[in-house]
Amino acid sequence: TWNLSKPEELLAIHKEYLEAGADAIKTNTFGLPRMAAAHMPGWEALAEAGWKLAEAAAAPAGAFVFADLGPAPETEALPAAQVYTAVAEQFRKLGAKNFLFETLSSDAGILEAVRTLKAVEPDAFVLVSFAVLPDGYTREGLYCKDLVRRMSESGCVDAVGLNCVSAPGAMRTLARSLSSALPLSVMPNAGYPVVTRTQVRYQGKPEYFAKELARIAAEGVRILGGCCGTTPAHVAALRAALDSLPAVEK
Repeated sequence: TWNLSKPEELLAIHKEYLEAGADAIKTNTFGLPRMAAAHMPGWEALAEAGWKLAEAAAAPAGAFVFADLGPAPETEALPAAQVYTAVAEQFRKLGAKNFLFETLSSDAGILEAVRTLKAVEPDAFVLVSFAVLPDGYTREGLYCKDLVRRMSESGCVDAVGLNCVSAPGAMRTLARSLSSALPLSVMPNAGYPVVTRTQVRYQGKPEYFAKELARIAAEGVRILGGCCGTTPAHVAALRAALDSLPAVEK
């Protein structure tokens, strides 16, 4: 709801990450699929405000904007595919070309929604990202290799990867085990959470974050970012580490 209640603060946050060296940002709309599934009045206005804020921040920097969709619940009354399709269509009408379906524990409804989106927006770029524990399984017990394989073989997803739950070192190990014809994406948490009575803190240092992701980049992963606990300082360290890598011939 900050998209409407605190737009200046949110715009400033977007700009901090861009100034730190990010090539892309995402809209502040992770919770929209759950809101849409619950028929929350005004979710469309939150999508529009979130899109406009991210666009306003990214345009001067020439950065990409991804419409961000978190998990949608799967029920008999309202399938996840229907929810994802409604939210993606809302962003498409606003002008979105890049879509991030992220922090997923399941691929229920994803491919159906992506195919529907591609039918009306063939040039859309779709990245699907799964939240995987260090053992390679999601919280719903699905194995990351199987999920990545299904996305890779779908013919409609443009990139696939992992985000959240795991720290950079563990996610590097997971990424090395994956085989995909699609570009891989890796967006770990800054570290593991330290939970107090009033806060959840991530104490992973920017230097560690950057070092591990630079190793992942050197191993061939081309879409890199961060999830929980990732500050502009982490992004700045990553930008510097990536810029220092040897050039890769295309």
